[in-house]
Amino acid sequence: MHRLTILVITFLLISNYSYSKKDTLDFKTVDFKTYGYYMNQNWDSLIFLGNKALDNNIDYYYLRIRIGVAYFEKHKYQKAIIHFEHALKFNSQSEFAMEYLYYSYIYSGRETEASLLSKSFSDSLKSKTKLSKFKIVSGVYADGGYIISNNEKKNQNIDFDGSENLFGEADLAKDKYYFHLGLQHNFGKKLSIYHSYNYLSINNTKIVKTYNIIRVTDNYITYQHEYYINANWFMKRGFIIIPAFHYSYLKFKLGIINKDTVLKNYIGSLALSKYFSNSNVSLFLTYSDFDTSRQIQAGLLLTVYPFNNLKLYSTTGLINKNDFSPPPPQESGHKGPNTNITSGFVFYELLGFNYYKNNWLEISATYGNLKNYNEQNAMIIYNTPDKINYKLEANLLFQLNNKIMLSFGYQYWDFTGSYLMQKSTVPKDIQTINTNYQNHLITGGIKWNL
Repeated sequence: MHRLTILVITFLLISNYSYSKKDTLDFKTVDFKTYGYYMNQNWDSLIFLGNKALDNNIDYYYLRIRIGVAYFEKHKYQKAIIHFEHALKFNSQSEFAMEYLYYSYIYSGRETEASLLSKSFSDSLKSKTKLSKFKIVSGVYADGGYIISNNEKKNQNIDFDGSENLFGEADLAKDKYYFHLGLQHNFGKKLSIYHSYNYLSINNTKIVKTYNIIRVTDNYITYQHEYYINANWFMKRGFIIIPAFHYSYLKFKLGIINKDTVLKNYIGSLALSKYFSNSNVSLFLTYSDFDTSRQIQAGLLLTVYPFNNLKLYSTTGLINKNDFSPPPPQESGHKGPNTNITSGFVFYELLGFNYYKNNWLEISATYGNLKNYNEQNAMIIYNTPDKINYKLEANLLFQLNNKIMLSFGYQYWDFTGSYLMQKSTVPKDIQTINTNYQNHLITGGIKWNL
């Protein structure tokens, strides 16, 4: 029995030693086996052994190339990007790595990085990927939409001056349309700039009612011109800094006043973004001065790509919105606070998936007080006089080829409007009463990478 025990222990020690020797990786073994897997297109085994080698501090150009190609062939483009970027650190002139990295960026929806990378392409590689040698403008974006509102239909017959029939006043925002035209410019390998012009036209009706008679029905149009610019500065370790500026010029003229009213507003924004293997994290801060108040927004956006490509992705956002407004007029001799501060959260959720070939569907919801709110690095602003309670959105994206994408969308908005009504003969006894209405937005656009 004693001899049997010794034999068993000896066998186990020898087996464990043999396994350890077999499990030990060295450069020669890794290079030989990964090359064989690569030539035989055994992508799963290549990925397994390649990542194991990296864990054992075996890292070199051809290993990164092979792992990157394996991920690329399995359509896991986000992971492929990591390895091709590392390959270029070993050999910055590798056109093989550049080409694969370029298409990995494209298939991950990171066109700006692909375009900046192409600045390093040789003429032959530019010809192979069908890129022009020099472009002042690298992309053109245009979209527009028409907004159908039920505000007038739903609220025009309200008894604005109330049961006392003293005084009532309302401004009803009705149908709108907008147009957006933007240009993308790439400078060097690290900087891209996007700027755009936006135009918005809003039909409105002002109603003034006294003693149960409508005294004024004034139809007028609000015109809004906007200029927007941002910069994407690609830094080391994959960080992207995005400063942005948005200027708005709004003008309207009421017939009863016969004088132009002009409002000028601006927004400054700063965002920090970084891509990881299957996600993107963005932190941002914005400052704006809509109406007579100021707004500060701070938020986090998390985008997850569970399959490391654009087959399925989701974006979750949490934004803290703070509004600093002047206090209402105080009674004589009474001092109130210098500033009224209101704070709240806005929640955002988007789900996108590739439902057929190069076609995508995106659905999203934004919930919270969206009055004087901005999104997409301050590119879109909501400086409406009425409160926006939530927004639902659906977009269809059609990639016609590697340069042109078409989009068609629908948005549903829920608003809280208001009107003024005098409750008694006391001059200051004026009450603000809320109403509700909805907007429907139909959009269409084109994105053209030159």
